[in-house]
Amino acid sequence: MVPEPGTYGLMGTGLLGLLWAARRRRRS
Repeated sequence: MVPEPGTYGLMGTGLLGLLWAARRRRRS
């Protein structure tokens, strides 16, 4: 079974969001 492309998109967006939030916290 191959996951739908949307699954990877959501996972990627979530990871990027967490990293972006972490960077923002460090800067502040």
